[in-house]
Amino acid sequence: MRYRNPDIIELFTVPVADILSHLGYSDRHQGDMFYSPFRNEVSPSFHINRMANVWYDHGTGVGGGVLDLVRLLTNCSVREALDYLASIKGIIPDSLNIPRESRQVEREPMINIIKTYSPVENETLKAYALNRGICSDILNRYCQEVVYEIKGKRNHRFHAIGFPNCEGGYVLRSTKQKRCTGNAPTWIDSNENVSDVKSADTLYVFEGFMDFLSWKMMDEFTFDRYDCCVLNSVTNLGKIIAKAAEYDTVKTFLDNDDAGLRAFSQLAQALETTDVSISEMSGLYDGYKDLNEMLVKTRTHFNT
Repeated sequence: MRYRNPDIIELFTVPVADILSHLGYSDRHQGDMFYSPFRNEVSPSFHINRMANVWYDHGTGVGGGVLDLVRLLTNCSVREALDYLASIKGIIPDSLNIPRESRQVEREPMINIIKTYSPVENETLKAYALNRGICSDILNRYCQEVVYEIKGKRNHRFHAIGFPNCEGGYVLRSTKQKRCTGNAPTWIDSNENVSDVKSADTLYVFEGFMDFLSWKMMDEFTFDRYDCCVLNSVTNLGKIIAKAAEYDTVKTFLDNDDAGLRAFSQLAQALETTDVSISEMSGLYDGYKDLNEMLVKTRTHFNT
């Protein structure tokens, strides 16, 4: 599809490396070879042509531009991807005048879920969770083992830890894969059910599910009642604002980086006309990228 709006054309100038950083993936690289956002790697295999602002992942044989990358990493629609690029550029999405057809086009699912297990049985996945500081009890309380196929690789099945969102999809993680079957946040009520029904006066907001699980590992000695929202991607921030406004108190546990600070600022600004008291909790893990990194490196327990 060709775009003529200058603002939309400007979105395609967002550097590919910036998108990796904004979405919370590693920006480590060797020259033009980056570490792939689609899996954990020992050697980088994700090539970025900075002049053309395009990418190619040698591990999957897939490449494209910035719009393709955002859609693959977040499993979102064209409109959602353009909105995300607009947020990076500081452009108000409603000014883009995106054609009706592009608003309706959704990404064709590339992941086909074969079956799920609970508790997690795969030894490699259990070892991966333990390496991230997550015990089996916490892992199995909130996650499942998911067996899935990827479009075009029908004879190859993958196993991953699956963290469910509120739209029936999963965030999928393993030692080699980072994928999702839908771009939506996960709400967990104070009774530890996946539900977006408000059940407490306080809301805790996490960027990723490993941070949420890490908090549950650290929070074992407190008995405060609170609901949780796991963004699963900072692109979902706009989707939680209306619901967050229903709470008396909101505490955010976002990454200690520019994307995390920017997300907190955006949420605080959106809630400034409400009676919600919002606070940023990243000082609890100052010196670490996120809660999970602190857990892995210190195994510290603390309370709020």
